[in-house]
Amino acid sequence: MRESSTHGSSAGGASWTAPLAASGRGVSAAIRIRPIRAVSHPRSTFGVATVRVYRSVRRASAPYSIILIALVRIGLSGAALGALPHAALGAERIETGERIVAPVVTATGSGPVLGWVREDSLHGVHRSIVKVMRRGAATDASHAEVLARVRESSTRLTLGGNDAGDTVAVWRARTAVKIASSLAGQSFDKPLVLASGGAQPVLAAGPKRRFAVAWVARRGTRVRVAIGTTGSGFSRRATIPSRDPVALHLTFNRRGAVFLLVEEYADRAAAWLRPRGQDWRSAGTVPGSEVASGGTEAALRPDGSMVALLSGWRGETGVAATYGTRAKGWTKPRVLAPRGQFAVLGATADGEIAAVCNLYTRAGVPEGVATAVAAPDERLGRMDRLAGDDATRAAIDVSDRGARLATWEQGRNRDGTASLRYAAWRASGVRRMGSVQDGHVDEHDAAVADDGRALIVWTHGGSGRRAGLYFTVVR
Repeated sequence: MRESSTHGSSAGGASWTAPLAASGRGVSAAIRIRPIRAVSHPRSTFGVATVRVYRSVRRASAPYSIILIALVRIGLSGAALGALPHAALGAERIETGERIVAPVVTATGSGPVLGWVREDSLHGVHRSIVKVMRRGAATDASHAEVLARVRESSTRLTLGGNDAGDTVAVWRARTAVKIASSLAGQSFDKPLVLASGGAQPVLAAGPKRRFAVAWVARRGTRVRVAIGTTGSGFSRRATIPSRDPVALHLTFNRRGAVFLLVEEYADRAAAWLRPRGQDWRSAGTVPGSEVASGGTEAALRPDGSMVALLSGWRGETGVAATYGTRAKGWTKPRVLAPRGQFAVLGATADGEIAAVCNLYTRAGVPEGVATAVAAPDERLGRMDRLAGDDATRAAIDVSDRGARLATWEQGRNRDGTASLRYAAWRASGVRRMGSVQDGHVDEHDAAVADDGRALIVWTHGGSGRRAGLYFTVVR
């Protein structure tokens, strides 16, 4: 089972105000570089509560059968989604071009920030132009800031934002890891070199205006982590020993603890914790990660407990969950979706955890998207179908107060592109679902705020005048 997918950064917080503003929250980050897929997104994600129906047993002595139905948890199921009115959203183009890649969006206290990379060639030299833009009155690339021009065609950008409106951008420029920051509503500062040798940088935004950045050191035998703010810089650094790291996952919880998951070449995932004001400590190895062909996703709850999802567990498909604490270790993995793969996991500020994954048939054919959610003191149950047919590349974002936005790609065109669909809802029930009018989506990302407003950004993978970078607003 193989799938190529790239997602960007997202963060959200309190209510967005006109035209579309949000406050940030602690988020997690992940980037995967193994061939099976690529993921890069600070994310504090999502969830779908299941609908459970109980019926009384029919008694022979009763003249009539009596059916009692109790909805003990109101949420979203595949059937409920199918019954929703379907809305098609309009699309606004930001920039035209066939070689625009890696769109990302993050929500901050001063409004959402978009980022992307435009690839081109100059005198036979390939280069990547890294751009960012605040989504305020600006609606096209003429308002964008150019952060860097890199002489390579594989640059990917990661964004993170917080409640105060600060934004941080991190990317790799050839062999160096670079960082640029911006205070609320202001332009980005001149980029700085965070590390002269490094790769696969990931970023997480936390409480009290703090950010964390992690990257694989030059020789690939250790991981470096830097923590700081846009004002004070990132001088506080630590080194994490590792055996050939290939993927990093980084997250804060609302108490300021930092969680790092390091996936290594042999699919072993090592967990590390840094309680606020303390040093990094090993939290053991995630059980079953060595037999997870689709990789491992992880999240940190406010009480310091950890959650991990194993994709492709013991085979080409299968999603399992395991839970751990530094004192007691990890639990035995429990299967959530027998035919799931490429799961994404996250946690809200209060510790609600939720997951989304793709579903496949025995023959490896995409057959839908599934989700699950658990309250702060609960564990995830079996995953419920969110969308059927050939839905793939699912992603989901949730705000601190429970507004959720799931996105996925539906159908495949001959050029490999697909239609983009979404479902937006709260814990109390379904809000709406729909699609964007553009039917040739190549890559996409989304961010949602507490009031349910969301921004979706994507690249049109076709050729000609329609190719380029687009966005739409879910209100």
